[in-house]
Amino acid sequence: MRLLLLFLAAIAALAAQTRAVNVSWTASTSSGVTGYTISTGAAVAGPFTFKGCTGTVSGQTCVSGSTANTTTYADTEPVGGTVFYQLEAVAPACTPTTPVTQACGSSIAVVASTTIPPQPGVTTVVLVVP
Repeated sequence: MRLLLLFLAAIAALAAQTRAVNVSWTASTSSGVTGYTISTGAAVAGPFTFKGCTGTVSGQTCVSGSTANTTTYADTEPVGGTVFYQLEAVAPACTPTTPVTQACGSSIAVVASTTIPPQPGVTTVVLVVP
């Protein structure tokens, strides 16, 4: 009985494992970008769920200390699955006087994916979003 309980505890511990995912991207070249939103989903076409943001994004509390120049985000995901990350550059809403060279609103999202490995020696996955 004791062996069975230990075995079940080991299975439960493996099932609950997570890995750190370090997401990084190249900064937008558009002027006016104030931050980035990071969302995750189970498929390339979504749906996506908001996970966090960097910089300043209206209506959201972003990573403390991050700025519009922050191009990394630390996440945690369960092992064994594939996660799709959607990244959007965000700028203030356009006004009639916004210069045409300045970004406004959310840009077109970029999506990248990674599979979270179950190997015990792997603790961090690095995903670079183009």
